[in-house]
Amino acid sequence: MILLVQAGERNRALLRQVLEDARQSVTTAADEAQAEAIVLENAAIRTAVIDVAGLSPRVWSLCRLLASRKIPSIVILPRENQQARAAALGHGAQAVLVKPLVAREFVSLVKTLVGQS
Repeated sequence: MILLVQAGERNRALLRQVLEDARQSVTTAADEAQAEAIVLENAAIRTAVIDVAGLSPRVWSLCRLLASRKIPSIVILPRENQQARAAALGHGAQAVLVKPLVAREFVSLVKTLVGQS
């Protein structure tokens, strides 16, 4: 199962649809607290996709939690930002993508991290 963390309802629904169209099982969270609760309660989470737009700096503690549980994560940035890229990787993310996303590449990366490529 993929955990999708995205503050914006519209974008969350769009990314969820892209992943489900690629036959991925998805659960969603609108903020870091909800995502942390899902991670702590659901052993089926195999990877996480985190769009940092609209999230607080607490997102980095979520990345550390995922890394501590050996759950690979992809961080999506709203624009190229070397400091944010370094922070994401430094807090345990396996990959960083920048919007706009290319759906095929996004799905391929997710499947690779889930182990289904």
